[in-house]
Amino acid sequence: MLKFACTAKELSCIIGSLFIELESPCALCEDKEQIIICGTSYTGQRAVLFIGKDGLYFDGDAEDLNEIRKTRCISGAKR
Repeated sequence: MLKFACTAKELSCIIGSLFIELESPCALCEDKEQIIICGTSYTGQRAVLFIGKDGLYFDGDAEDLNEIRKTRCISGAKR
């Protein structure tokens, strides 16, 4: 699991660009103090974002997240 920090604007872009399909997080919702977003990434792999008061965590292929954080934006907009 990868821990990272980003702005709210970057997180919005990550969520919108990373996931092509969402699924119910019921199996992962042990801690009610987290927002959990899980589903299928743009590469077809399973990905999970945990957003909590102690940081952001990503469970999935780190390259999927790193690519979005470096250059990828679905709309083609420059960051």
